[in-house]
Amino acid sequence: MAGGLPPLSSTVAPASRWPVALLGLLGGKAVLMIWHWRRGALALLPLAFHCAALSLAPKLDLPSLRGDFPILRQEVNGAPLVYLDSAATSQKPAAVLEALEKYYKLDNANVHRGAHTLSQRATEAYERTRDLIRAFIHAEAREEIIYTRGASEAINLVAATWGEANIKEGDVIILSLLEHHSNLVPWQLLAKKKGAVLKFVGLTDDEQYNVEELKSLLEESEKVKLVGLAHVSNTLGSEAPVKEVTRLAHEVALRKSVKTQTTKKNNSNNNKKKTHTTNQNRRRTRKAKWLRTSDGFLLQLCKAGAKVLVDACQSVPHMPVDVQELDCDFLVASGHKMLGKHHRVLLYARPALHRGCSLDPVGPTGLGFLYAKLSILEEMPPYQGGGEMIDEVFLDHSTFAPPPARFEAGTPAIAEVRCVRARRDAEGSGC
Repeated sequence: MAGGLPPLSSTVAPASRWPVALLGLLGGKAVLMIWHWRRGALALLPLAFHCAALSLAPKLDLPSLRGDFPILRQEVNGAPLVYLDSAATSQKPAAVLEALEKYYKLDNANVHRGAHTLSQRATEAYERTRDLIRAFIHAEAREEIIYTRGASEAINLVAATWGEANIKEGDVIILSLLEHHSNLVPWQLLAKKKGAVLKFVGLTDDEQYNVEELKSLLEESEKVKLVGLAHVSNTLGSEAPVKEVTRLAHEVALRKSVKTQTTKKNNSNNNKKKTHTTNQNRRRTRKAKWLRTSDGFLLQLCKAGAKVLVDACQSVPHMPVDVQELDCDFLVASGHKMLGKHHRVLLYARPALHRGCSLDPVGPTGLGFLYAKLSILEEMPPYQGGGEMIDEVFLDHSTFAPPPARFEAGTPAIAEVRCVRARRDAEGSGC
């Protein structure tokens, strides 16, 4: 799915409903039109936007673009290689391969732990990339970007740190039927260890994230601690309404069995003693917002509600993502599925321009990142022990560095991180 275009899965009836497919022409290009015997024009109208995008797409010099990718110069079964599996991993342009070679030939040194020239150069480039990623997803602070080996490790990091510290027996973790295994198995392991409960949001008839079902799950239990979801499905291509999900999770509405008249504060010394239950509820919700309902009950809006983790592996490469606008607590992505915006037109008909940042993200395997709100990171324990993540070390204890170093133990993927900057360096953008 490209940019703001609606996914096909949101408009086209499932195959079991026997739609009729017609091959036609629009703007001199072949397009696939789908007519459903019952839904008819409803299925055709959104497709027109896809067709328009195809017809308005800039003319591409395909031989030149293919030439940027050395792997595409080979033949398979007697024909030039055609690669359409970028959802699993994208191919790397020559600039990325050259950047890897250049690093090991000219700049190979460890970061953050050397005063010599090579270490200083490596550290400067490594940390500059963190600033670029921060701008790319519109994070508030560079300390909110944690390098990982991939999105899978990023999710496991959250489960092993924040999850270990905050998930208790009986707590609820809500996922969806759209999740990749990487956003399912870590929570299964944690739930089994902690005695937590996993619940799942299903899909609507048109294979979209079922927001109404999420509302029901949030309302039936006040023990929901985490909502995890894929921003864009790697199988259906459907886009989840992350901003709405985040709002619902953060403002968990709990109907309390406390009458408004028993919770009103009365400063009179002649007041009757409040019940133990009322005092408990007041202590638990001292900073909460309360709304009075028509039947005399209070509705509590818990702004501190459940945390939200977004799997953005399929969205970050192809559409603008603003973590502050989404207000998610955690977001993960992998580097090896990324292509620079100049190259996205190969698969998605038009460039997906990112607001406020000209970063062209291209990453090798073994690289990903975790975004998390700084206030949350500061409360999380370390993920692994070793060099880099420490402040002071004694024989009987250690103190730990602040984020992001606290979560980046050992020698990181320095060369791979440098590749995120490869295309901009090649184009002389001075990054």
